Amino acid sequence: MLGAVPVVIVIARIDDRLIHGQVTVGWSRFLRLEKIVVLSDELAGDETQRLLLGMGVPEETAFEMGSVAEMAVRLRDEEFIKPRTMLLAAAPKAFRSLVLEHGFPLEEINLGGQRYEGGAIPICEGVMLTEEALADLKVLAEHGVKIEVRATPAEPKRDLFAMPILARDGAGE
Repeated sequence: MLGAVPVVIVIARIDDRLIHGQVTVGWSRFLRLEKIVVLSDELAGDETQRLLLGMGVPEETAFEMGSVAEMAVRLRDEEFIKPRTMLLAAAPKAFRSLVLEHGFPLEEINLGGQRYEGGAIPICEGVMLTEEALADLKVLAEHGVKIEVRATPAEPKRDLFAMPILARDGAGE
């Protein structure tokens, strides 16, 4: 495992839209974020996407985007990190990689918007999980990471695996 993490991450969020109003207006203001870090192996080398996403971030909030491996190293650097940082990924696999492959400690992940993909299970309004996404979240939970479902800070936290659809189908076991 690499060096210690110099700060507690304020929130680690999964939202397939990445930067949008719920993140920049809702979460950013509520948590007084100083930095948003997008973890994306798919977008890491795409400078156009980096610029477009960065344009949606509040001016007073720093923005970084990179691969999971790159960010796993940079997040341990005291020069890189800010005290009030949000980690943001489009899908659970990024956090599974960050925690399991790169040894980065996370206590809790906030599951936000996940749009429908073929065969996805509707969990609640705005959250549809594919079998792959659900499997990644189960593995994270088995490694002690709490998974809470909440689109905005005003909503109450809901434990993903206690939600009726998963409890009824046994998918949360």
